[in-house]
Amino acid sequence: MLAYDLLDLPFPLVRRIAAWQHDFDEMENPPATGDEAWWERHEQEEVSIATELQTAMGESPIIKLYRKDGWLSIADINQFEGEKQ
Repeated sequence: MLAYDLLDLPFPLVRRIAAWQHDFDEMENPPATGDEAWWERHEQEEVSIATELQTAMGESPIIKLYRKDGWLSIADINQFEGEKQ
């Protein structure tokens, strides 16, 4: 969870975060019809937003996302994604 309304963030980033959250909320309410492609796009947008958020926030705080291996920094996730390609 992020209280992004309390942070000094660029408005386009706040809109992106809100749209991403709304898209997820809509999917989680019945009927949940998200297919594998939807979840892949949603995760890619999550990483993209988190990367932009880290850039906007600077080096501190460190932005992390939860993965099955636990909490990972966006830098670790981007490095892992780069190694997969």
